[in-house]
Amino acid sequence: MLQWQSDSVGSIYNYLSPGCQICRQGAGLVLFVTGRCERGCFYCPISEDRRGKDVAYADEQPVGELADILSEGRAIGALGTGITGGEPLLRLDYVLDCIRALKEEFGSEHHIHLYTGILPNRSVLERLAQSRPG
Repeated sequence: MLQWQSDSVGSIYNYLSPGCQICRQGAGLVLFVTGRCERGCFYCPISEDRRGKDVAYADEQPVGELADILSEGRAIGALGTGITGGEPLLRLDYVLDCIRALKEEFGSEHHIHLYTGILPNRSVLERLAQSRPG
């Protein structure tokens, strides 16, 4: 039988993924790596200010270089990072650089999850797997 849990704000759940647990603690860095996407989904929540533009943000702070991402991560005590966009895999090399930098700064236990609408091929999956230590 499932064990249902509830929290102080009334959420009821039986399992939260590691990324959701980190976000629930307020310790998740949201890394928006690009507004570019080739899909055009009618339900896309990206603002017109970002849609189609090759811009990056770390928790709503504009990103010019990797150091900006790490600075925001330190400021919030990030335990994990959600990489999103547009379509992050359209900037695969940048995503890989970000993953390496985050893991070097916060350690191998820093949880990273990637939100994508593309089915990555084996080569992309291998590159993503190799971007993290161990």
